Amino acid sequence: MHQYFFVLGNNHTLSKIEILTVFSKENINFKIITSSAEILILESNQKIDLQGLMKKLGGTIKVGQIIDSISFEKFQEQFNSLITDLNFLSNLFDPELSKISFGISIYNAGAPVTYINQVYPYAIKSLPKIKKFLSSSYRVNFFKSHERYISSVSIVKNKLLMDGFELVICVGENTVYFGKTIVVQDFEDYSFRDYQRPERDTKAGMIPPKLAKIMINISGLDISQTILDPFCGNGTIIQELILLGYKNILGTDYKNEQIQKTNQNIEWLFEQYTNLVRSGFSIKTFTCDVKKLSQAIDKKSIDAIITEPYLGSPQSRHFSITQIENEITILEKLYLDTFYQFKNLLKTDGKIVIIFPVFRLRNSRYFLNILPQLSKLGFSPVDFRQNPIDKDLHLEVSERGSIIYYRPDQIVYREIFIFKVDGEGFEPPTSSM
Repeated sequence: MHQYFFVLGNNHTLSKIEILTVFSKENINFKIITSSAEILILESNQKIDLQGLMKKLGGTIKVGQIIDSISFEKFQEQFNSLITDLNFLSNLFDPELSKISFGISIYNAGAPVTYINQVYPYAIKSLPKIKKFLSSSYRVNFFKSHERYISSVSIVKNKLLMDGFELVICVGENTVYFGKTIVVQDFEDYSFRDYQRPERDTKAGMIPPKLAKIMINISGLDISQTILDPFCGNGTIIQELILLGYKNILGTDYKNEQIQKTNQNIEWLFEQYTNLVRSGFSIKTFTCDVKKLSQAIDKKSIDAIITEPYLGSPQSRHFSITQIENEITILEKLYLDTFYQFKNLLKTDGKIVIIFPVFRLRNSRYFLNILPQLSKLGFSPVDFRQNPIDKDLHLEVSERGSIIYYRPDQIVYREIFIFKVDGEGFEPPTSSM
């Protein structure tokens, strides 16, 4: 058996659902070992290409392999001998190296805070001990973070994975797991295609590339299926679809200017990522008001819609409760008109991954109250609370069964839904072991 750990992104619920959906899609069997807001540890009898897996995931910060574990009760008793055990340490780095750089990160994998407070000082004090032990055979340096875990940026900057290792200690409710990081998220690549692409529109608001990739992955779609983004804007979702290998893509927007920007960004993407062969993709973009989609696209021709529609006025951060209520009324009509068009376009077993706006004023949240109307249209939302492995995943789900994505400084949050068009609902994958 192989055990793997995943260091989760800011929205751990989305990260977990994405990981499990990708596992299910690729027929990777798994068993959940432990889960928290920081860490997911899975077991599989299959050896997984973690480098390849990380390229597909948008919501995972680090991925690595568990190499040992001890009970928490025996941690203090066994830890010092473990970190000076050559058999243990040799699993962490290439013995052919002449110089080694290393660091230690500690993550909460479901333990009480008091456990973390006990493990953390022991781990930090072990840095010079490990260095001393290895110094008889190698030139050794260690990196000491100001936090209890090392950021991906610091790991890359200090070449810990190239010239050494990161020892990851995951503290569970009863067990302490020891792992080594294999790969970290390519933050430079995400930044490059977000900020260096020729067309950006910060005033209109843009979906982050990582979130776009997560939305694609949680759809569980096959790369041959036809996907539509009817609010394509600058083409972020389309870009991520291309990078994930989806071949049949449609993008529309009611502004011709936005379609021009999308097309420029698409061509730039193919120029920058030369491993992508343009002729292997069918990508169609055109100007179209969302209310007229069914006049421009063949009925029952779309397998899935993945999109972030208009989320409201850029001035909404200054709105009063009355203004928010007026904004919601306008948006509810837009979304209902949009779903009416979706009904005509989607195949019988089609699905929608979509973002709704959630307005925040002081301590209150204000939602679009259109779920009953959507149900009458034949759209059934996923309720992530009903997944049979929710108790093992510890998901954070709204009272509407949706997932809320936000940064602390945001006034308008993103509410993520998956809808099925046949009314039967769609369940995220369950444990396959």
